[in-house]
Amino acid sequence: MKTINNQQVQKSLREFDEEDKRLMLLNNKAINMLTCALRQREYFQVSSLETAKEIWETLEIAHKGTIRVKQSRINTLTTEFKLFKMKDRESIQDMEVRFSHLINHFTALGKKYNHEDQVRKILGRLTNE
Repeated sequence: MKTINNQQVQKSLREFDEEDKRLMLLNNKAINMLTCALRQREYFQVSSLETAKEIWETLEIAHKGTIRVKQSRINTLTTEFKLFKMKDRESIQDMEVRFSHLINHFTALGKKYNHEDQVRKILGRLTNE
């Protein structure tokens, strides 16, 4: 961008200096990394955006949601955590995968359970088969 008569206008490619080219390259790399990590539905939400910053902010809003949505998700996960137990005919490995998935959701929402609480929960929920 450049300023003409106190207004921001886009530079033509011929007007780009080395710093502009470097920044454009970094933006393109960031866009590539972000879009390669997305599912198809998410990709279509951001495919028309032009900067990595716009993509990041859009994804951040979509995944974090509002404070109420976040608290609702935490409440649902907390109930799931309290009721967590080993399923009939479930291996310990499968149970651990389900538990890790649950803990990862908590972490993504900013709520953490310490390691001792996690171990206590797992050991207390094993079946005697």
